[in-house]
Amino acid sequence: MLPSRLRPATLLAAVAALVVAVLSVAAAPAAGGGQTPLAFSPSTALGGAVRATWGFRFTADGPLDASHPVVISAPNAAFTKSSQPDATITSMVDLTTGQDVTNGANVTTANSATVVPSHPVAAGDVVALSMIRVINPSGGTAFSTISVSEGGATLHPGPGQFTAGAQPVSQVAFSPSTTAAGATDVAWGYRFRLSSAGRLPLGSKITLTAPTGGKFGAANQVTLIDLSTYSNLHGVSGATISSDGGTATVSLGASLAAGDLIQIEFTGTTNPATPVAFSTAGVSTDAD
Repeated sequence: MLPSRLRPATLLAAVAALVVAVLSVAAAPAAGGGQTPLAFSPSTALGGAVRATWGFRFTADGPLDASHPVVISAPNAAFTKSSQPDATITSMVDLTTGQDVTNGANVTTANSATVVPSHPVAAGDVVALSMIRVINPSGGTAFSTISVSEGGATLHPGPGQFTAGAQPVSQVAFSPSTTAAGATDVAWGYRFRLSSAGRLPLGSKITLTAPTGGKFGAANQVTLIDLSTYSNLHGVSGATISSDGGTATVSLGASLAAGDLIQIEFTGTTNPATPVAFSTAGVSTDAD
């Protein structure tokens, strides 16, 4: 079985690419005026979403270095310390010089992270900062509850809030290679469409449930195809089997766009001993 979590080095390399998305976000002025605006771009604004990616962009009010780090505070969200599974990871780029100044983050509490650049950033430089594996605040929480302290200034995102209520995946279809009861070494196919708010960034998870009485194999092979783009053909970094074989959790090695049609196939599975409805098989994601 493939590893159930991405290697930190892989994540650090991949997350640097996420800052590109931040560049397209229009910066909204913070209340009070006079301060540089803070652009905030979450991968999903769904309240309570796990493994979300947050993007920030700002102009450094003062120099950033070991003595003047960036501190992100989010009283209603949750960050995970580096010593724990699914740790929150950061990436930072000085867009003015084009230098990657990523140096990791010290998550001091569940709601605060300190980011020290690997190289000094001059006052006035434009900075893009990304955080992955963040748990969003509950629906209705204003973006402005988040703060970024940098170079002597404390910035807040402009108007906006996290939304309530997850949207389930749709068009779920289950297709086994054989319907024979009790058959082993079966290939199961799951096809489904992500919701309009269901974007899944790198590192997100998709949870599949077997039809009642069926089991995923311990050594099953997993493939994923984004049928909307015919990409991410190898976008699975691992699968974890639980609930006595009744549940499989797939970790994504690439991001999937909201609304895309997805196909996941497993081999080495076992059909239920007695016939059951295909509808007892299910799909959920970190966002849906």
